Amino acid sequence: MNEHDPDKLVDIIASLEPTFGGVNLEDIKAPECFYIEQKLRERMNIPVFHDDQHGTAIISAAAIINSLRIIGKKLKKFVLLPLVQERLQLLV
Repeated sequence: MNEHDPDKLVDIIASLEPTFGGVNLEDIKAPECFYIEQKLRERMNIPVFHDDQHGTAIISAAAIINSLRIIGKKLKKFVLLPLVQERLQLLV
């Protein structure tokens, strides 16, 4: 998108909510990325992630979840750090 005003960008992205199951923000410079992510989370009822902050964690969590499914184990039987646990709840 060719929009540089953070509030206008929030409006544009929020208007797309009915057609998406989640939003991954990519290549938005700080500090605007933090503002945009927060405003979108407040307005939208779908997951909103900032790739630079959450991308690696999401991919790692997906790998863990899929690995456990393959070997027939349950995630509940493993001890996770609170932040990891919080992020996984958004995916499961």
